[in-house]
Amino acid sequence: MANRNTLHPNRLEAFKVWLALTGVPTRPGHGEFEVLQVAYPDGRWHRIYRRLRGEHLTVENPLMPLVTDFIFVNRGDRPQEQAQAESQAQFMMLDGNAKPPWEQ
Repeated sequence: MANRNTLHPNRLEAFKVWLALTGVPTRPGHGEFEVLQVAYPDGRWHRIYRRLRGEHLTVENPLMPLVTDFIFVNRGDRPQEQAQAESQAQFMMLDGNAKPPWEQ
């Protein structure tokens, strides 16, 4: 499944910068609609897509904890250290033995 109403295209560059500061590896998307790929602890790259219609980007569900942390940090609801710790905890819950990509 994917989320189609959370990340606005005009926030994509800020999201990329935030991911880099958090230490999460990214790479450019492939094809016409893929705008970004984000590394995940299971060794897969999850994608963010541009939509043909609609004003938001499509985000694969495994990336949603990162997107929501980015939104909260940029709204000032939580300190960045807390958001990063919670993002790391989300990754660790997926696989107890895995390290987040930014610690490998």
